[in-house]
Amino acid sequence: MFDVFTIAQFLTLNEEQTWESKESEGFWRGEPHHVLNQRWKYPDHVLLEQTTILSEDEVTNYYLWTTYFAKDALIKEARVAGFDICEIFGDVKGSPYSEEGSTMAMLLKKPFPI
Repeated sequence: MFDVFTIAQFLTLNEEQTWESKESEGFWRGEPHHVLNQRWKYPDHVLLEQTTILSEDEVTNYYLWTTYFAKDALIKEARVAGFDICEIFGDVKGSPYSEEGSTMAMLLKKPFPI
């Protein structure tokens, strides 16, 4: 079983740039720092979330690339890779799948050759 974000989730996200200043420790550092966040959408439902941390001693970039999937495209990819689709859920807890949901989980099996 694995889970992915859906196209419906991708469509709710906007490109944006934000920043915040941490006067003391925060998630990224144990000292005062600035956090610059940027989000860009790319073709084929790919999203880049870049976080730049500016502290007194360094500038560090973190890049999070995420691909969002349509159910039919993911089924096709799984079958091309030789998997059988056992079931499709809305999440890894087994909730019912919905076209409007933000996640999708697939239970797959790989047939053993005889």
